[in-house]
Amino acid sequence: MLEVNRDNLMRLINSPPYGGTIEEQRSWLRALMQGLGVRGQRLAVGAGIAPSTVNRFLSDRSNHRLRPRTLDALVAEASRLSSDPHAAAPPQTKQAPSGSEGPCSVTCCKLEDFAPPAAQNCTDPEIRSFDRGFLLSLEPTSLDNLALVLASGDSMLPTITRGDQLLVDCGVRTIRQDGLYLLRAGGLALLRRITLDPLGGMARVTTDNPAYPSPEDCALDRLEVAGLVRWVGRRL
Repeated sequence: MLEVNRDNLMRLINSPPYGGTIEEQRSWLRALMQGLGVRGQRLAVGAGIAPSTVNRFLSDRSNHRLRPRTLDALVAEASRLSSDPHAAAPPQTKQAPSGSEGPCSVTCCKLEDFAPPAAQNCTDPEIRSFDRGFLLSLEPTSLDNLALVLASGDSMLPTITRGDQLLVDCGVRTIRQDGLYLLRAGGLALLRRITLDPLGGMARVTTDNPAYPSPEDCALDRLEVAGLVRWVGRRL
């Protein structure tokens, strides 16, 4: 295994193997843990990931590569630990109980009141509870990065209607997969569908409402990402 000194550790953190094989990802994760001096469970808890996900992956029982959002969460926690090796694991959102069950509190606000990039910047937020196991199943970058945003406007009709509940991962600041994103534009948060160009470097920005202007292609580095929508809930 690669000797993990400080320089090697930073290279591991800065170059997660998004396109690597299972074995390449597994070797990367083991080297990362060695460099940080932590076990898989400790890294998973700090990243807001179910420890069983990391343990299963490390024990060779998994036939699936780590998803980009899982790698992003591990990198974020590794960066935190590398800057302060004695840092304690962050709380699992408002005193959540140990294990994968129990309630978690999530900040809630209207889309027009949402001030990106952080959920904590919502104006006059409410607090709503979700099951912790359910939130972890969404594989957020961290439970503390989740915000519940109430949709408004008609740009995403018929997919998203006014009042729909959007669980947004505010820890996602770069676009690595297709999906619904909150983008920052002129201090406002806009909900848009992003489709990556397979050739890289570009993305198509669209609304689902055909009454809106035609889709436009945009360079990824011009898009200011406020978060990725992980889940949509609707009252019938």
